[in-house]
Amino acid sequence: MSTRHRTNRILVVDDSPLVAKIVAGMLVRLGYGTVLVSGGLEAVGRVAEEHLDAVISDVQMPGMNGFELLYEIHVRHPRLPVILMSVFADQQMRETALYWGAAELLHKPFGPEELESALKSAWGMPSPATGAHAISTAAWDFA
Repeated sequence: MSTRHRTNRILVVDDSPLVAKIVAGMLVRLGYGTVLVSGGLEAVGRVAEEHLDAVISDVQMPGMNGFELLYEIHVRHPRLPVILMSVFADQQMRETALYWGAAELLHKPFGPEELESALKSAWGMPSPATGAHAISTAAWDFA
């Protein structure tokens, strides 16, 4: 599956509309289609209704958190890759996310390079070697 086709639709789940728009903006610039929702329950419904190629979800959300959403998607759609993201991401959270079936855990803020690398990894595609990961925060600067 090529990652540069507009047919690739990615569900972005975040209770912060600003963060969802930032992530969606990066995805659109990378050539992906996006669907935005503000919570886990809405995400479960969209996953059931639409053809999606991946889900990118915040971990900390009211109602259904990202780990609960990951579980619900994994049970119903085990082949749909889920990438989690969190400002509180650390090694323990990453290990937990991967153990429960997440394709990756991204630490906010992240740049388009990290996002595309996570998607390619989730789809089983080789990612370019990046050496040391310098996090680009340009997409996250609002001031």
